[in-house]
Amino acid sequence: MRRINWQRLFLGGLLAGFVANLLQFAVNRLYLFRLWDAANGKLDLPMAGRGEPLRGLLLATMTFVGSIFAVWLYAMVRSRFGAGPKTAALAGGIFWLMSWLFPVVLWSLSGPFPALPLWLLATHLTTYLGIAVAATVLGTWPYKELET
Repeated sequence: MRRINWQRLFLGGLLAGFVANLLQFAVNRLYLFRLWDAANGKLDLPMAGRGEPLRGLLLATMTFVGSIFAVWLYAMVRSRFGAGPKTAALAGGIFWLMSWLFPVVLWSLSGPFPALPLWLLATHLTTYLGIAVAATVLGTWPYKELET
């Protein structure tokens, strides 16, 4: 019987969180913020809040917690699907489904957000799918179960 290696799980989760935060920062600064600002400007909505240190710290912390969850999810499904990058990508995809797709779809159906272009939401979601899968695959690399 194999047991979860909690030390490696948290190490992998922190690695995945670091990668996810780095990729999110880069993608948002270089690409997505400009798209959101243009769409918000056309709809007379306020620009997305940036430069708020507490908000940024909270989002980065949530990304680390979510990344630890994604690696835990990998640890749970690897006994059924086998160890490796395919199973890690599956865990990352499931994590993205729960943390991005469902909330963004629900969020886009409320308030002024239905007026946002569908292509912008699709771009946002597919970008974050890539980030979730890449970070989870890299974060599961150090994970090994304990022998009993």
